[in-house]
Amino acid sequence: MKVPGSVRDAYQQCVEMRTGMKTRVDALVGGRKPLRWHYESRVKELVSFALKLETGRVADPLRLEDFFACTVVVENHRTIGDARKLVEELFVVKQVRPPTPGATWKKPSDFAFDDLRMYVQWRDDPALPEVAFAGITFEVQIKTFLQHAWGIATHDLVYKADRFSWPLQRVAFEIKAMLEHAEISIERAEDLATTNILDLNTKEFASLQTIIDFLAKHWPPAALPTDRCRLAGTVSELLQRLEIGLPLLDACLSAETAAGRGAKTLDLSPYGVLIQSLLNQKSAVFDKLRRKNAEDKFRVFLPREIAGRDDVASKAPTRVVTL
Repeated sequence: MKVPGSVRDAYQQCVEMRTGMKTRVDALVGGRKPLRWHYESRVKELVSFALKLETGRVADPLRLEDFFACTVVVENHRTIGDARKLVEELFVVKQVRPPTPGATWKKPSDFAFDDLRMYVQWRDDPALPEVAFAGITFEVQIKTFLQHAWGIATHDLVYKADRFSWPLQRVAFEIKAMLEHAEISIERAEDLATTNILDLNTKEFASLQTIIDFLAKHWPPAALPTDRCRLAGTVSELLQRLEIGLPLLDACLSAETAAGRGAKTLDLSPYGVLIQSLLNQKSAVFDKLRRKNAEDKFRVFLPREIAGRDDVASKAPTRVVTL
């Protein structure tokens, strides 16, 4: 597309400074955001800059608010507030769109773009020299991963099309409606789980929850992994393969703890403590490992900190993984 010289000149006046701004903002936000969040940024290209000016909605071509723009992507709607707080701490907020939380211009039947956008300026550190772009406004969008995924997947259909297609845009916004419903389900998952339709359980899940309760009885939260479901699954399989019940494991662990070992052990994980407790109290249960058929892939992991592991490994070498 042909771009007039005056527009190219205006673009060149802006692009170098915005590129420098991008470098500084990328480093600042990238260094402060949680690892699970995503961050990306861009400097507007010449043709996009020209098309924006031609709309007539830009009062000052040299101060286009989204010439430089960045996006912070968070897990779900619950963490949007955390991202907004971070932006407020790092930059001087000049404007927010939508301006009022809980208010929208959209009809209930509309699913047009209205993600949170914050228009901010660089905040100088008093201990450091001023930067040249301190008074320049740029855009920070805050989105959830589902919102961001929709934008990536449908951006060209909605914003970069070379023809008008009602069906394509219809599909794009139908997808947005479905994702919004998914966002609602994620945010209200705990409430939805209590509804009559979903308030169900299976014997397997009830058993796993019993194991989680058992672990919580013997260890404080800080001593257990965040992913307690995975640990419970490992313990459940161990009980099944050794053909013992949770009451026996509970009794062994309680006896070991009473003897100053068990849950008081500091150099083993909760899983390792359970294995050690069984070895000390009921080592015969591991004899069943020798009787497993060749197709059975079950193995017990025994790190070197577990006393008596060599005896188990010598009796059932193919059923033991050592470190």
